[in-house]
Amino acid sequence: VYASNDATQTISVFRVNRNTGVLTLLPLLTVTLASRALERFEDVALSVTPNGRFLIVGLGSSFITNRVLSYRINADGSLTLVSQLESPVIS
Repeated sequence: VYASNDATQTISVFRVNRNTGVLTLLPLLTVTLASRALERFEDVALSVTPNGRFLIVGLGSSFITNRVLSYRINADGSLTLVSQLESPVIS
């Protein structure tokens, strides 16, 4: 399970116990979304592709840039950045 954290601008990775449904945070697998020091995203949308191999992340900002990131989901649940697309905010 993947969850976005607004305050830290990260994605956290959780393991789900298939028998009990209990979530366990995998702290070493956290991914930082912002690539620049002052960058903050107001909106974050997460979606796993139907085949379960990729996590697509949409990042929105009203004043910096908008970005779509694609991560490969590795066997341990960690994420590897595959690509990113940026578009400037048009006002």
